[in-house]
Amino acid sequence: MDHTFLSVLLIVLGCVQLCDIFVSLTLYRIYNKNTDYLCATIIWCGAFIFFTSDVLLGEIGPAQLYFSFIFAGLSSIALGELTARLFELSYSWRKKLGFLILCYFLSVLFYLLGFREFWFLGAIIGVGVTAPQFYVFWQGVKKIKHAKKSEKENTSEIKSVDRLFLVIVFLWGIHLLDYPFLRPLTDIRFSVFGFSFALFLTYCASVLFPVMVNHKIYLQLTSLLSSQLDETSKQLDVAQQEVINKEKLAMVGTLTAGIAHEIKNPLNIIKNNNFLIKDSVTSFDDFRDELFKVNKEIAQRFEAEQTKLKKVSQFIEKNVDRADVIIKNMLMHSRKHKRDLAFHNINAIIEEAIQFYFDSTSMMEKNKVKTELSLSDIKPIKLSLPDISRALINILDNAFYALKKKESEKSDFQPLIKIKTDQNENFVFIEIEDNGIGISPDDLLKINDPFFTTKPTGEGTGLGMHLVNEIIDLHGGNMSIDSVEGQFTRIKVALSKNLT
Repeated sequence: MDHTFLSVLLIVLGCVQLCDIFVSLTLYRIYNKNTDYLCATIIWCGAFIFFTSDVLLGEIGPAQLYFSFIFAGLSSIALGELTARLFELSYSWRKKLGFLILCYFLSVLFYLLGFREFWFLGAIIGVGVTAPQFYVFWQGVKKIKHAKKSEKENTSEIKSVDRLFLVIVFLWGIHLLDYPFLRPLTDIRFSVFGFSFALFLTYCASVLFPVMVNHKIYLQLTSLLSSQLDETSKQLDVAQQEVINKEKLAMVGTLTAGIAHEIKNPLNIIKNNNFLIKDSVTSFDDFRDELFKVNKEIAQRFEAEQTKLKKVSQFIEKNVDRADVIIKNMLMHSRKHKRDLAFHNINAIIEEAIQFYFDSTSMMEKNKVKTELSLSDIKPIKLSLPDISRALINILDNAFYALKKKESEKSDFQPLIKIKTDQNENFVFIEIEDNGIGISPDDLLKINDPFFTTKPTGEGTGLGMHLVNEIIDLHGGNMSIDSVEGQFTRIKVALSKNLT
């Protein structure tokens, strides 16, 4: 009766494991060759051959032991790998396989030396077979303790089902370890108990494997969908901001075209009156000699004032002309007119931009800022002079603002601007560096966005660096910005030599 019951038990166990193999293979294909289900398939194949060989080989001896434990070992290593993957544990199946082979050959060596006891030979192999289960169980217990200490609720935390799974893994190791001791006993009830225990573990594992793997797949898909949703949301935000910026730029273009005429009228009045001032000042030259004869002291004072007025008149004329050029360029920018290109010396443009900025600042600020120029000998290149001048002045304006702000924070600060030029076969390079307040990493990402500014309201429009970037792009070049907040900002501009 016991033998019949044992045979039926083994048949049921084999059928359950065959079903598990079929289910694991099916899920392996359904989930696009998921590695976790491949591990589950190897586990059930190894277990099926291990228990089936017990029936087919019949005799309980070294031959049956060494044959069946090969597949038990593969099943055990696969179970360790699956558990490690599910719980994100540190695990190397190669090391476990190497240890299993070592135990296997050690058992064979003892057999050849005359130790023929089944339990002894099986126990040596059993250590190598069960090592993966006990190892991942120990790692899992450590993770439980760590999760309790951290008290964090997240997707990697081991919950009740996870604990049950680890217990099943541990019991599988116990079962494989007690096999060499219970199976050879003459009292068949021990074998019935052992295989009944195996059937129970098989049933539990066949339920838990899909639950655990599907839960992991669910978490992975959720994480992937969440990241994709976040990325899509960011792209939509960027696209929305671009639409808003384009609308703002279109509005700026419309406003620019609308108010250009109104601005040009006062400029023309200023320019015409400046001509009157200039004529009045120069008229002194006609009676200069006579005035010196009448009163030399008054003549000298008048001559000094005349010199000052000439400089003021020249300064007004220069800036009115610049304002006129800026308005024309803004109109061209809003209407996308083609720029007039001609050959110009980039070094001369840089020096003029620096001089212009110094002329527009107070003498005190001019004396404070130290400039270091390292200009290479570069032949004239084709470019739009007003555009490049405007781009350089915008960059310098930001540099001087950063220096001024840092100076207000540190009394012993020495403002410094370094400008270098260089070239290669295809590009001319301009590098402008200041030791001002620098730019934060977050602001650096948005520095070229239209209407983005860190300056107080009324001091900046947020169009400066955006226009600089557009101008450089129209000249077939590129711009890079390197900055450390509180230390420096370095802007590198490359302009194409082959602009057509």
